[in-house]
Amino acid sequence: MNYGSQASLLAKGLRNININAKTYTIGDQYQRDTDFEFKKRNSLPSKLVYYYFIYPVVKLYVFIYFQTFHFYFGRTLTQKKWDLPLYRFFGKKVIMHYLGDDIRNYKLLISRYKLPKDHLYVKNEKSHDGIVSKRIKREIKYVDLFIASLPTHVDFAKEYGLNVKNIIPLSLNLESLTFQKQPKIIEEIRIIHGTTNRKWKGTSFIQESMESLIKKGYPINFKIVEDITHAKLIEEIENCHIYIDQISFGWYGAAALESMAIGRPTLAFIDESYFRYIDYDKKIPIININKQNFKDVLEDLINKPEDLDFISLQSRKFVEEHHDINVTSRNLLKLYQNQLWK
Repeated sequence: MNYGSQASLLAKGLRNININAKTYTIGDQYQRDTDFEFKKRNSLPSKLVYYYFIYPVVKLYVFIYFQTFHFYFGRTLTQKKWDLPLYRFFGKKVIMHYLGDDIRNYKLLISRYKLPKDHLYVKNEKSHDGIVSKRIKREIKYVDLFIASLPTHVDFAKEYGLNVKNIIPLSLNLESLTFQKQPKIIEEIRIIHGTTNRKWKGTSFIQESMESLIKKGYPINFKIVEDITHAKLIEEIENCHIYIDQISFGWYGAAALESMAIGRPTLAFIDESYFRYIDYDKKIPIININKQNFKDVLEDLINKPEDLDFISLQSRKFVEEHHDINVTSRNLLKLYQNQLWK
């Protein structure tokens, strides 16, 4: 699963350092780059040809040809994951890379952040956590190396009895994300909030707070960006002065990284309790927000627009140092070499 393009980005980064890495991914509505896609087929003749001949042959070739299998989001080459024992039997190495709901523990999030009863996590807690727990118990038996993309996932994994020691930060291909100088603030300051799930990102609170600041007289042009293509999102980020990611789940995601790469001061809720799992916490340029300080932080930024240029430069520098695929893929290769390919 090419969640956040991480599979294809890390494969590209590995190829840049002469590792024969290929990405095979399931059908993707966002049409992210991949080397081979198991696309969904609609017509009966197409289903028969692809599902019963072409795709099984491709999977068999992949299984025979490759020695190391880096899986994402709890997926493997087969739908029911019956192939897991076969990798060990044939001397293959298996990595499981956790990215989001594949390891997220709803019970922990509900208690830590006191989520309201109408939150999706509260409604789905028992079914979700039960399914993930059952899957991870099986993965522990057959997986050689566990990786997380976010430090939050280390705590989630512990709830399922799994100790994840390795973090490879979310990756970006900076060749496709050009740094752009902060636009001049003439009559208004443009602020956008990007969301894929309003309840998950705390959009209602952000919107109400922004409306309150506008009523207070601040020259803000605020926009919620959702249900658009990735290319359109990048365009919106390029045209704004400040980007707001989320205020509810304690870390920054791919869109916040893209915003920083472009050079936009970015706001998100960062739960500092997760700093113990990383060594670059003091370098994170994201402006930390919560429901108590949100308005004060925005007012301070608006009243000191000269600070935005400095934050912009620091944001790009941070992404280059910690999230560029040329950095993350080298760190990944070291993990392979030290823990799998001895």
